[in-house]
Amino acid sequence: MDWKQFWENHGASTKALDQVGRVGGTMPQTESFLKEYAGYIANTLQLTTDDVLLDVCCGNGILTSYLANYCKYTIGVDFSETHIDYANQKYANSSLKFVCADALQLDSLPLPFTITKATLCFSFQYFETVQNGLQVVNGIKQQRAQQLLLTDIPDRSRFFTYYHSIPKILRLVKQMVLQKNNMGKFWGEDELAWITKQLGGKGKKIAQPPHFPYATYRMDYLIQDLYH
Repeated sequence: MDWKQFWENHGASTKALDQVGRVGGTMPQTESFLKEYAGYIANTLQLTTDDVLLDVCCGNGILTSYLANYCKYTIGVDFSETHIDYANQKYANSSLKFVCADALQLDSLPLPFTITKATLCFSFQYFETVQNGLQVVNGIKQQRAQQLLLTDIPDRSRFFTYYHSIPKILRLVKQMVLQKNNMGKFWGEDELAWITKQLGGKGKKIAQPPHFPYATYRMDYLIQDLYH
C-alpha cells in the first residue's frame, strides 16, 4: 500500500477530521472527542509542563494541538506535505512546531528541542512489518524519548471482532491481492513486547476506555524506560 499517496489524497478534503481518517467507529468523532482523547493520552503519559512531546505521524496536527496544552514544547512529524502545510498554517506557534519527515528516518532527524516523551496515535498499523515497527520505535528512542505511547493499534487477538463476516473477509482478501488493504497490520502483543525488549524498554498493553470508537478491536501500548 502506498501510504504516502493514501494520506495525501485524504489531505485534499476540506474537513479536518476527514483529512486524518477520524470517521466511523461506534461513536461520532468530533473535535470535542479529540480533546477528551488528548486528556486520556496526557494522563496515561503523565505529561507535565516540563515535558517536550514528539507526536509521530501527527497528520494535520489537530490532535497535536490539543496535546500541546499539556506540555512545554510539542513537535509534530508527518510525511504528508499536505498535512504538514495545513498544520503549520492552522496550529503552529512558538511552542508547537511541525516537521515534514518520514517516521522511519527519525534517528537522523534534527529537531529543535530535546524530547522527553512521545506519542504515535492512530497510525502504528501502517508499519506493516515487525522490522518497520522496530525501526520507527528505535528512531523515537534515538530522539531521547523516555516514554512512548502507541494508540489505537488493531489488536491481532481481536482480528475476528473486526472481520466478523464472510463479506468483510472477502473484501480484505481482495484488498490484499490488489495491495490496497487500507487497514494495515493487526499487531500482536507479543510483537510489541519483542520490539520493546530489543530496545531495552518496559512495555504494557492498555485497554482503551470502552466508549472510545474503536475500543472493541484496538489496543494501546505504553513503552517506558525507552531511553536511559
